[in-house]
Amino acid sequence: MAAISLDQAMKLADQFKSQGNLAEAEKVYRQILSAAPANAGALNLLATVVGDCNRLGEARDLFRQATLAEPTYHDAWTNLSLCCERLDDLDEAISARRRAMELKSDWAEHWHRLGICLAKRGDVKEGIVALGKSREMDPDAEGISHDLIMALCKDSQHQAAEDLAFPRPPAKPVGDLTMRYLADSLKKAGRFEDATEIWRRTLEMDPSRTEARGQWAMCLITLGDYERGWREYESRWDCDTFEGNQRLDPLRQWGVPPTGHPDVAGKTVLLYAEQGIGDAIQFVRYASIFAARGARVIVQCVWPLKALLEKCVGVRLVYGDKETLPKYDWHIPLMSLSWRSARRCERFPRTFPICKPIPRGARAGRRAWSRRRGREAGSAWV
Repeated sequence: MAAISLDQAMKLADQFKSQGNLAEAEKVYRQILSAAPANAGALNLLATVVGDCNRLGEARDLFRQATLAEPTYHDAWTNLSLCCERLDDLDEAISARRRAMELKSDWAEHWHRLGICLAKRGDVKEGIVALGKSREMDPDAEGISHDLIMALCKDSQHQAAEDLAFPRPPAKPVGDLTMRYLADSLKKAGRFEDATEIWRRTLEMDPSRTEARGQWAMCLITLGDYERGWREYESRWDCDTFEGNQRLDPLRQWGVPPTGHPDVAGKTVLLYAEQGIGDAIQFVRYASIFAARGARVIVQCVWPLKALLEKCVGVRLVYGDKETLPKYDWHIPLMSLSWRSARRCERFPRTFPICKPIPRGARAGRRAWSRRRGREAGSAWV
């Protein structure tokens, strides 16, 4: 280190940090501090490296040292606040943030983070005031609007939150995550109709928002509007959050144009589970409708459900999700059955029990076989 100047050493460490080589950056910063222990810049930058390595307690101590070495060092106070916030030490986070604001009061992000910390600590009304000031400084920042809406909902100021979500004159509404928080807050307050209206207005402004359409569908179903609700729920296939779910060849899906509603008598119809275990148990009852029409009904589900669904009324055979399926004529996902085959509530199958109990000996045998089969299968710093 003696062969290069302090400025050169700082540039070298900064270069390592920008390349993501945090170990080397930390090593150089520590060598600088061994020669200049009170170098506030090196202390602050070393703290950011340590924080990026998730050693937050150590980072906080280093940020504190930086502020002691240079009490007017704005970035060190700001980073200390961020670090304390990540450690859920809200009192020190707020104190450090206020000190940073004394040094730079016209930065919207200061008011933003202060508002978040105040709201988290329970000082919601103070948090709303701070977030409002932040939004005045930067009205186009969606993150600020999101956090202000969250704080307003937390304070039960739903009308103010809704006015913020749907500005006048009309503009692009806030993101789906923000809308979902607002709608969920209304649901918790027992205002399901208002939550449904939130999603309807969102789609009115931007019909392409498939996530919003899926949420609207769930609200409609909750309110008993099954005709529209189940129809709109088909939009789930276009949602980004649904990419991990399985969908078989749409051209062979029963009830999808150009196939229409074919006669299933003598045909093999595959019903497959695309979502959770509870949904599969709830909607497998539709197997009885197809069986009554003369279809041979087979079901595909996750392996732990196989033994249970084999006992369901109308089900001929059940296949685990990793098993090879036989040939079939038509298929349909279980969560589409309400819309495609029994659209109205009064036609919902009410056969009870849906499943027959599994004998104790059979359950034990299946668990042993399943175990045997399983063994065989092989940064925000400134």
